[in-house]
This record gives sequence, structure tokens and C-alpha cells, in this order.
Amino acid sequence: MEQVKDEDVLGKAYDEVREYVNLRLELLKIETAEKSAKVTAYMISSLILLFTGFFCLLFVSLVIGIYLSDYWGSYFTGFGLVGGFYVLMFLLILLFKKILIHRPVINAIIRLFFSADETN
Repeated sequence: MEQVKDEDVLGKAYDEVREYVNLRLELLKIETAEKSAKVTAYMISSLILLFTGFFCLLFVSLVIGIYLSDYWGSYFTGFGLVGGFYVLMFLLILLFKKILIHRPVINAIIRLFFSADETN
């Protein structure tokens, strides 16, 4: 009789452990889905802001180019100055891309992915 009780206890313990593992796996799936959704939302909102900012910059650049062309009396000079400014910006960003782009983006994504939940 003693042996039957031990097998029964072991069977119950096995069922409990199996249920616990299944629940932990389900929790892991849900947490992964939540973090992935946060990262995806961040990326999409960043792309929308980037797209909008690009068009704002484009039209402001055109206005500045036209203004400088009128001021200097030459389209070549006005738009050349605006173009030169952007070439300078491109070179600076190219030189400092790790500091200006890579690290902040990586840190933001890691911060989003490993941020503590509001409920905890």
C-alpha cells in the first residue's frame, strides 16, 4: 500500500511540473509577443516620423535654395550652398555614424525590449 501512495504522489508531482512548464512556456510566448509588438510599433512610428521629416526638410531646403538664389542672383550659387551644406552633413554623419546612429538605435531597441512592465 505504501508503494501505491508513492507512485500516486510522483504522478501528481509530474503532472504539476508539466503544467508549470507549459504555463511558463505560454508566459514566455506572450511576453515575447508583447516585446516584439513594442519594438515593431517603435520602428513603424520612427519610419513615419522619418518620412514626414524628410519632406519637411526637402521643402525647407527648396525655400532656402530659392531665397539664397534670389539673394546671390544665381540659382547655381543658392542651390550649390544648400547642396554643399548637405554634403558636409553627410560627411559628418558618415564619420560619426556609430555615435550618432548605431548606439542610440541599439540602446533604444534594447531598452524597449527589456523594459520593465508597468504592472510589475
